[in-house]
Amino acid sequence: LEMLEHTAETLLGVIDELQSFSDLEAGSLSLEALPFTLGALVEDTAAKLTASAQQKALTLKVSVSSAIPMTVVGDPAYLGQIMAHLLGNAIKFTEQGAVAMEVSLVSLNDKTVKLQFDVRDSGIGIERARQKSIFEPFWHKVGQSTLGPHNTRGTGLGLSVARALVELMDGQIWLSSRPGQGSTFSFTVKLGVPES
Repeated sequence: LEMLEHTAETLLGVIDELQSFSDLEAGSLSLEALPFTLGALVEDTAAKLTASAQQKALTLKVSVSSAIPMTVVGDPAYLGQIMAHLLGNAIKFTEQGAVAMEVSLVSLNDKTVKLQFDVRDSGIGIERARQKSIFEPFWHKVGQSTLGPHNTRGTGLGLSVARALVELMDGQIWLSSRPGQGSTFSFTVKLGVPES
């Protein structure tokens, strides 16, 4: 049952990526402004990937800074899609060790909160020469020999969609990586603060 659930979640993720990419290309994607509990969204996103991590005997940890307001305003579906893709990639390209995501506070005022998400893994890492193009569509089809058995998985759209969604949330996305020593994908977003 866990395998079936994991397969269904993976298929839904691919569909989400294709739909988001299509909407972005058409210029028809818009963000909602809904109040949601950030901690619950983070935990729910991680829970959907727990089976994938357990299959590879990986430790999966997530944490949210207590300085962040409990309720924020934004688009939980698209924020969850960004987190799920980065965590899913980290699990996919990590054979042993751990994957972790930390959410920290960058700034806060009466109307907005700026957050930073850091997704770290102990996986294969990415060569510096390929890091500039990694957020382009279908990046993994180039230089396949450096990616080993992972090069045919996924749509090749996830990081491109993630970058576009992050930019729609007035944020930035970047990575730090060394081959054989893992990677850290980081992004910031600006969300609203509910009126008190």
